[in-house]
Amino acid sequence: MHFVLEQYAAFSKCLFVLSIRILLLVPAGFLVHSQGDYRSNNKVMDNITVRQGEAVFLR
Repeated sequence: MHFVLEQYAAFSKCLFVLSIRILLLVPAGFLVHSQGDYRSNNKVMDNITVRQGEAVFLR
């Protein structure tokens, strides 16, 4: 019984650490230039979200 509790505690700790690392590594969105003339000195950025499996081309 004690061995099962140790395994559960180790699994819970590993799952917690893994979930925190995933949350920190995956941002909610990427900063990109606004739609418009890319040659201008416009520093306005838009926040977009890219879902897993979608293709995105950034200039």
